Amino acid sequence: MPIVYGRNAEDPAKVKVLKTESTTVIIDDTAETGVVSIKIETPAVSQYPVTLTLFGEGAKLETGICTITVEPQQGITATVSETTIAETAEAITASSQRIALQTEPSQLTMGGASVAVMAPELSFTIDSAASISSGEAISLTTGEFSAMAASTPC
Repeated sequence: MPIVYGRNAEDPAKVKVLKTESTTVIIDDTAETGVVSIKIETPAVSQYPVTLTLFGEGAKLETGICTITVEPQQGITATVSETTIAETAEAITASSQRIALQTEPSQLTMGGASVAVMAPELSFTIDSAASISSGEAISLTTGEFSAMAASTPC
């Protein structure tokens, strides 16, 4: 039974397809748009199909709800369901309903309504003006408290 692959109808000699019961490998040498794609499905994988695509601008790995894309001009993007982490030369960006960063013994947790920091010691350095405001009460519980402020001439 022939395998249908519709990317390069003009020059079928540039496309090779290898198909087994669970795996499909596609090699497409079309100038500017060529790809190498490997897809593995059941029974070779137990639950989620795995697809690896290599293309002129990078690579993409997909399995279940997870996707990782690597592109030299765009950076690395990892997605798991609705959560995305993108890394470029300029920044790391995370987008999710809940982000938790953990390094033992400290922990930083940020949610839609709160930020919690747990650490044996906590220090902030702010190089410009800072303010704390709240629509509700602000409470501070401590065994010892000290504050220092530079005096400002009137």
